[in-house]
Amino acid sequence: MVRPGFDFRVPGPFEVLRADAMEQASALLGEALRLWRGEPLQDVPSETLRREVTPALAERRLDALQSRIEADLALGRHEEVLPELRKLTAGHPLRERFWAQRMLALYRSGRQAEALRCYHSVREVIVEELGVDPGAELRDLHRRILGGDPALAVAGGSGHGPSASGNLPAEMTTFVGRDRQLADAGRLLESSRPVTLTGVGGVGKTRLVLDNCEHMVDAAATLVAALLRAVPGLRVLATSRQRLEVQGEHVLPAPPLAIPPVTPPVPAGENAGPSLTHYEAVTLLVDRAAASAPNFRITRHNCGVVAQLCGRLDGIPLAIELAAVRLGTLSAEEILDRLDDRFQLLADNGAQGTPRHHRTLRGVVSWSHDLCTEHERLLWARLSVFSGGFDLEAAEAVCSGTGIDRQDVMDVLAGLAHKSILVVGTLGGRTRYSLLETIRQYGRQRLVDLGQDTAVRRRHRDHYRSMAAQAAADWCSPREVEWLSRLRRELPNLRAALDFCATEPGEAQTGLEIAVNLTRTRCWFFSSTIGEGRHWLERGLALSPCPPDPLQVGAVALVAWIALCQGDRQGADGLLARCRHLASRLPGDDVPAAVTYIEGAHALLVHGDPRAISLPAQARDRFLRAGATGDAHMATILWAMASAFLGDRDTAVAACGEYLADAEARGGAWAHSWALWDLGLTELRHGDPVRAAALFHDCLRHQHDIDDRWGPVWGLETLAWTIAAAGHHGHAAELLGAAHRLRRTTGVALTGLRPFHDAHAEADRLVRRALGAQAYVTVFERGGQDRGGHRPRVRGTVTFRSSGARDRRAGRTSGGSPVPAARRPAACPEGGACSGPALCGHVAGVPGPEPPERARPRRGPRRQK
Repeated sequence: MVRPGFDFRVPGPFEVLRADAMEQASALLGEALRLWRGEPLQDVPSETLRREVTPALAERRLDALQSRIEADLALGRHEEVLPELRKLTAGHPLRERFWAQRMLALYRSGRQAEALRCYHSVREVIVEELGVDPGAELRDLHRRILGGDPALAVAGGSGHGPSASGNLPAEMTTFVGRDRQLADAGRLLESSRPVTLTGVGGVGKTRLVLDNCEHMVDAAATLVAALLRAVPGLRVLATSRQRLEVQGEHVLPAPPLAIPPVTPPVPAGENAGPSLTHYEAVTLLVDRAAASAPNFRITRHNCGVVAQLCGRLDGIPLAIELAAVRLGTLSAEEILDRLDDRFQLLADNGAQGTPRHHRTLRGVVSWSHDLCTEHERLLWARLSVFSGGFDLEAAEAVCSGTGIDRQDVMDVLAGLAHKSILVVGTLGGRTRYSLLETIRQYGRQRLVDLGQDTAVRRRHRDHYRSMAAQAAADWCSPREVEWLSRLRRELPNLRAALDFCATEPGEAQTGLEIAVNLTRTRCWFFSSTIGEGRHWLERGLALSPCPPDPLQVGAVALVAWIALCQGDRQGADGLLARCRHLASRLPGDDVPAAVTYIEGAHALLVHGDPRAISLPAQARDRFLRAGATGDAHMATILWAMASAFLGDRDTAVAACGEYLADAEARGGAWAHSWALWDLGLTELRHGDPVRAAALFHDCLRHQHDIDDRWGPVWGLETLAWTIAAAGHHGHAAELLGAAHRLRRTTGVALTGLRPFHDAHAEADRLVRRALGAQAYVTVFERGGQDRGGHRPRVRGTVTFRSSGARDRRAGRTSGGSPVPAARRPAACPEGGACSGPALCGHVAGVPGPEPPERARPRRGPRRQK
């Protein structure tokens, strides 16, 4: 029931918001609301009146409640109104104003995480009930709470008019990112009374409560423990570069800001790529640069540099803020070029109001260094020789010695991790450690100051030299993928070892040995960095002493092999001649197996000469006699490939069977994937294209499973030939486009690879003629679009119709023996058949194929005459 006068006592909401006397407004609205005695007009006999008037009165009451709560919030009564707002949001879940008031009250009560959860709750309700997102006011409030907007706690700052509570000083800059960490901190404070936010200096911990506890760990821990015992409801959020070790403490690491992947500059006429500003590190850089460099913008020209800059700065907020100051006088490119001396570059000695130890990057890191024990400082310096990360075994091998016993390394590592000097993670079930680049550079300077730089770098070189040698010795075994993955993970350290050998007098031969062993394991191929492999081999050869030895001959042969794979015919010709010359100067009359191997590769890939069949077979026998089983396996695959391209059916089938048997005997997943590819090539050119397609599909699946970045270049290309032979020209054009993109990424040119180029040209002509020039270009370019990486993902089916399907499904064709059978190909992931009359095809997200343009089957590209 409503007493007379209720409606006349309720001022409009805007009238209340403009009133200077909030106390009077709150009292007036409270008096009006007390006149409400329940549902209105219950004693009026008119149903029509109740139906038409009651909703309007109820709405007026809700308006009055909103206005009164608004006044109470302006008077600092945020904790008092929370119970009422909890009931109001439950009773009126679609009324966004009550939710906004509740969020604001929670935020002003120091319960930011709960305020953020409120937003997610109301958003779920509104989306489910209305199918839309919350309104602009609620979204804006959510954003400001996330950023810790000081205006929300200052009278008149947002129209909400609260008075600030507490005595913390206001921040001078905006708060960027950390949404997840803020939410995690709020959640943890609900279940754990002491929460310590840890992280390296400069990572952005200070905007919180009990700060810099690492400088008085024992005293801070004693204080926190005493406070928690004395005040049962107290919650403590502390920041420290190491944990406090208080009973019940929950540690929350503060990671660096999110950084974007390194992207190359975007050529003119192309899209600028994905926006970088949704990465926290870039957002902070742009935000801080607005003050010191108002004209700074992220463009298609500098987006790659900005990504690299944020990455090189490790996503550390302090480093990014100091770099932003430099943007007023230097370009992003110039700052990036000078980051090797970041401690001199990133200093802001003139920033008044900033704590002295936060004005330079060196000051922050030096503070952390001072807090370490003597053993921790020494290990920090020695660990600086690692690049990209390391494991315990490597740390023990490289960093133990004078001052640190091997058995103590593990405990000292733990101490550095607890002090936020080391980043600790797991990969493949093993613990892996790393230093942020800023921390590493500081330690490296300390190592130089100690006079231990060369000695520790030599021990680092020895460790990774041994690793490369072990990988080469264990190549083509059940552990080959384990080795390939490990070498890829250790590439930054291997590069550091190679660089040491190239720059330290007397170490060139050792560097060449490392580069040769990495190439023998196909490390550069597996990681799709063959150009880098060629660089290190050529650099080592240029520095190697005379006279020549077998290592140099093998190195030149491997450089020639890489040049051939790149399609660099001119370079390969010169390298082959050099290889022959060096071999002629070796003692003895026997031609080294490596020379015979590269002769065969050159005959196949440059000339399409049938001698390419016999030469790899000879090299294989010589490698086996020398005990080089891994090299012998590579000669076998070359022999099988040459036989498929240049030999007759019986020759191809025999070589293919030999390679399949060798691959299965060795038990390596990488070798097995190439056996499937060779089986597919043999079927395509001498047998059943239907089975060839299934084999290429299975090959690509295996390569995807082991994260091979080289094999799909060829699996995708040969699958495109097969699809073209099937008459599915649109699908084939997309696959040709996708294969072209992978070749461009890996630095391969088909023009220098004669059998591949000729087969590609035949398939290209067939598809181009069927589709027409313009349609071909359109579909080819669609296939060449980057859809998120090199990994092939095969889906969709295409059908061959052939009168000889039954025989071909059995692996036979008329007039010959069956092509060897590998393990049965996997079923199509989309539910279609991957063998028999169906051809599985699509890779890298290419959409499903169109119906065949004709039913008559075609054979694959034929061998050269």
